[in-house]
Amino acid sequence: MQKRILLVGAGAAGQVFGLYLARGGADVSVFVRPKYESAARGGYRLYHVDPLGRRKAERLLPSEVHTSIESLANAEPFDQVWLCVATTSLDPRWLADLAEVTAPATLVSFQPGLGVRERLEQAASRERIAQGVIGFLAWATPLEDSTDQRELAVTEDPGIAYFAPPGMVIPISSPSERRALQVIDALRAGGMASHLVGDAEADLAFGTAILMPLVGGLELAGWSFATFREGDAPKLVTEAAKEALTVTIAETGREPPILSKALLFPQVLQLGFWVMPKVAPIDVETYLRVHFTKVGEQTRMLLAGYSERAARHGLPNDAIESMTRGLEDLPA
Repeated sequence: MQKRILLVGAGAAGQVFGLYLARGGADVSVFVRPKYESAARGGYRLYHVDPLGRRKAERLLPSEVHTSIESLANAEPFDQVWLCVATTSLDPRWLADLAEVTAPATLVSFQPGLGVRERLEQAASRERIAQGVIGFLAWATPLEDSTDQRELAVTEDPGIAYFAPPGMVIPISSPSERRALQVIDALRAGGMASHLVGDAEADLAFGTAILMPLVGGLELAGWSFATFREGDAPKLVTEAAKEALTVTIAETGREPPILSKALLFPQVLQLGFWVMPKVAPIDVETYLRVHFTKVGEQTRMLLAGYSERAARHGLPNDAIESMTRGLEDLPA
């Protein structure tokens, strides 16, 4: 039987998931703000980027486009509801309304940050919730102010570009193994590798504990890889990430992956920011600036969350606090 799947938010990540889900035979609809309704009804243009930077055009046409809770209440039941919005958008009030009108559909979440599950459980029973980790990069192309020829080539045909690293697998977990496996099956049917894990939120939390300080340090360096490498940012990022990891260990009761510890050296970060532009199949410096400027509120919220939780556990948070103050002092 064909699965009916609703994407809540049809930004870059939502469109990529929608493309693969539809490719696997799912009936994919979207729930967007009214100002995006026309674009959704016209369909989405996407570009698959391979490891050599070559692009292949693809298209996603949603089956239905919804712009209100009332519209969803009158729709045929959905099997899964994929939350493709930023962590800052997870307001328990509208989540509760959404969960009510789509019950008993599985709510699929990929939002980073500690405490996401608690927010979701304010809106729906924990058995309805599945969580995962996004393993691909997706962005609106052409990237703003990019001089990369691969970006400039699509100036007349903008869309969403995405790059899935070789070997990428999407981990999924849920208190209900049946629901988790249904999400995994939907991804696999469309050609996206996925597997069952014990706790995807915890897995994501460790990556986020490194990523958020890294993004904060890069923003303090003016989004310039060269400035980042040559200044004090690598040391600050390393110390802030260590603090965030310590908080994550305290919150999850788990140890971080070995690889995450290997990254916590300023010299490793400096080398990484030197190598990335040379090997990445995308304009990675511009991508990071554009993407994380767009979700800057989320970065600040997550950093503040680490600081608050550190204080609650009696753990050090000096580096995170220093980074947060620096970000607050940046020009608006």
